[in-house]
Amino acid sequence: MKGLILLDNFFEDTEALATLDVLKRGNLEVLKVNMSNNEILETQVGNKIIVKDFYKDINLDLYDFLVIPGGKAVMNTLINDKRVYECIKNFNDRNKLIACICAAPSLLRDYLTNLEFTCFPSFEKFINGIKLDKGVVVTKNYITAKSMYYSIEFGLEIVKYLTNNTKLIESLKGGN
Repeated sequence: MKGLILLDNFFEDTEALATLDVLKRGNLEVLKVNMSNNEILETQVGNKIIVKDFYKDINLDLYDFLVIPGGKAVMNTLINDKRVYECIKNFNDRNKLIACICAAPSLLRDYLTNLEFTCFPSFEKFINGIKLDKGVVVTKNYITAKSMYYSIEFGLEIVKYLTNNTKLIESLKGGN
């Protein structure tokens, strides 16, 4: 399985990197996709990372799932970027998994109508769904998570959804 994680300046460090770590440990291939015009991105807490794969060069149809972390990137740039909505529509139209954490579920506002979800407090006002006070919510082909605190659980739910390999999930959790 191959997926994309969309990154732009000021993405939330833990939500992106911890999730990415769990997905890779779950034997999933994930491409970091740069939504900016500069290969050096600054994270929400000021770290700098190099992301050389740009959105304009990606064939979305070659990927099985989409992950969007939260952070200031959501409200600063992603929420007004038509490419983000084109990407979400592509994955949704193919009934592929779309996973968003923290502020990022607000990008799914047109898809979560009357569906259960969770997000960072105050971002529910952008969504006409049914907000649950849970760390992670799985509904149809969507996984939403509340905040950075739930990044590991979020990543595990993505691995579970895509692989349905309970032995792998238990080993990632440190079980037998």
